[in-house]
Amino acid sequence: RAGPSAAGAAVDLQPVAALRREQWQEDPEALERGEQLLAEGRAGFLTVAGGQGSRLGFRGPKGCFPISVLRRASLFQLFAEKLLACRRRYGRPLTWLIMVSPLNLEVTRAFFQEHEFFGIPEREVTFFCQSMYPTLDPEGRLLLAENGGLLRNPDGHGGVIEALRSGGLIARIAVRGVQELFYFQVDNPLVRVPDPPFLGKHSL
Repeated sequence: RAGPSAAGAAVDLQPVAALRREQWQEDPEALERGEQLLAEGRAGFLTVAGGQGSRLGFRGPKGCFPISVLRRASLFQLFAEKLLACRRRYGRPLTWLIMVSPLNLEVTRAFFQEHEFFGIPEREVTFFCQSMYPTLDPEGRLLLAENGGLLRNPDGHGGVIEALRSGGLIARIAVRGVQELFYFQVDNPLVRVPDPPFLGKHSL
């Protein structure tokens, strides 16, 4: 939360009030609101998945990493299974937006095609790209790529709103009636998707 400030002046940032888990998980009004949004198809899902699995010792997009010990199911598969269950329960088509980077777009798309979109109709899954920014060294100098051009990297999760806007996706999902987006990161296999009271609390 930031107070008003003149252009160029320091912004006084203040933390927002903490919301304890039981304040939304046990809130019947939040549950009812979340269930309503899902049942009416007014909630979509947004996964940020632009990263590579290098820190996991995996060559390829992080979402393709086989996180499940017994089934070797990928992160993308786990999310898809949860969303399919949501689709069956509420009887509504999905709006699943997946933010990738230009570095892993084609590999991610091919992975979904190879697995037949894990049972989700292809038209209900949309990939879109985040921006790429020049990479700096610790001294703030630009780095060169192997091809002699500037080394660029994805702009991170903070670029999601601009990527949605510039790609025209905000307008597209609004036409579908989507008013809320349930946001989650690709490296969180334990995320509850959907989470009706959590979704409802944010829209009350």
